[in-house]
Amino acid sequence: MTTLMPQWKFTLQHDDAGKQQTWQFSEQQPTKNPDTIRIGRDHLKCDVVLQDNTVSSLHVEIFFNQQENRIFIRNLRGLQNLPLVDGVLLYPDKEFSLYNNSIICLGKQKLKVIDISIFGVSNLDATNLNFSPKPDREENSGKDTSNNKNFWKEPTGIATIITSVFTLGGVIITSVFALSGVNLTQYTEREKIKFEQQKTQYQVKADQDKLMQELLSKKQEKAEERFYQHKAEVLNMEKNETKSKQIRLKNNCDKFINIAVNFTALNDIEETRGWNGISPGGTISPSYFARSGTIFIHAEAIDSNDKKYEWEGESYREKNTIEAHFDYIADDLSILISGDKERKLKKFEAKKFYEVNFEPNGITTKTFTCNGNSLQLK
Repeated sequence: MTTLMPQWKFTLQHDDAGKQQTWQFSEQQPTKNPDTIRIGRDHLKCDVVLQDNTVSSLHVEIFFNQQENRIFIRNLRGLQNLPLVDGVLLYPDKEFSLYNNSIICLGKQKLKVIDISIFGVSNLDATNLNFSPKPDREENSGKDTSNNKNFWKEPTGIATIITSVFTLGGVIITSVFALSGVNLTQYTEREKIKFEQQKTQYQVKADQDKLMQELLSKKQEKAEERFYQHKAEVLNMEKNETKSKQIRLKNNCDKFINIAVNFTALNDIEETRGWNGISPGGTISPSYFARSGTIFIHAEAIDSNDKKYEWEGESYREKNTIEAHFDYIADDLSILISGDKERKLKKFEAKKFYEVNFEPNGITTKTFTCNGNSLQLK
C-alpha cells in the first residue's frame, strides 16, 4: 500500500467595496506563521489583511490537517468578536471544517471559500475514511451488469458499494440523533447559552476591576491631599517654634551614601522622606522638624561597581521605599504605588530604618565611616 503526500490548494474571495479580492494558498507557499493562513487587520502577522475596524487584529487562522485530509478554521480572538462560519459561531478552542462555498464572517466582513482542492490522497490509503474526500458521482454507462459475476470489480460497482456505505452510515447517524433527541439546533442553542453566561462573567469581572480602580484612585488622591495638608501645617508650626531638633550628617567614606529618614513631625504625625545623597567627604543638614529626640535612618553606601552596603544599627522599624524620591505620611506609599507591575518597576520594597538619637541641646552631628564592606554611623 502506497502512502501519498497530500497537496492542497485553497482559494478565498472577499468583496471589498464592490471589488473582488482573491487569495490563493497552497502547501508550498510560505506564510507569516508557518503552516497556517492567518486573517485579521495586522499586516505584520496576517496573510489576509482586512482593513475594516470590526475585524480583530488577529482574528482566525486556516490550516490543513494532514491526518484528516481537510482544511480547518480556528478562532484566535477568544470570546470577544466571535467569527461566524456557515452561520455557526466559532468559539475558542473549537475548529470547524471548511468546504467549497463556505462563508466566513469576521465582524462586518464576509469571505467566501471559492475552491478547496486536495491532491495525492487515496481513499483506500486514507487513515480516516470519515474525513476523506468523497468520490465523485459516476453516470450510468448503460451497460447491463445484472449477469456480470465480477460486478464488484467494475468501477460502477465500486461506486455503488461506496455510495451504499455512505447512505447506510447516514441512516444510522440520523437514527442515533433521532433516538437521543439531540439535533444541531439544540446544540447551537446550548453553545449560545454557554457563551452568554461566559460573557456575563467577563463583564462582571470587568465592572469589578473598574470599580476597584476608581476606589484606589480616590484613596491615592486622598493620601496626596493629606500629605500636603500635613506639610503646610508643619511649616506653619515650625515658624512659631523657638527650638527645633536639627541633625548634621557627614560622609567620611570614599563611597556615595544615600539616606532616607522616618520621624515624628511637629504635629505628631509620622512621616517618611527620602532620598538625600551625601558625596564622599560631604555634609548635609536636612530640616526634619522633628518634635521628639529620635529619628530613624536608612543608609546605603554605593561603590564604583554599584554594590550596596547598608548601615545596620540596633532598634529599627520597617518602612516602604521606592527607587525615586518620595515623601509620605504613615504608610500611604503602599496606596500611592499600586499594582505588582508598578511596584516592580519602581523597586517598591520594605527597608529597615535604624534609630538615631538627638543630643539634648543644639545641632546633633553624626558621621558615616567605612571599614571594608561595613558602613558605620557614629
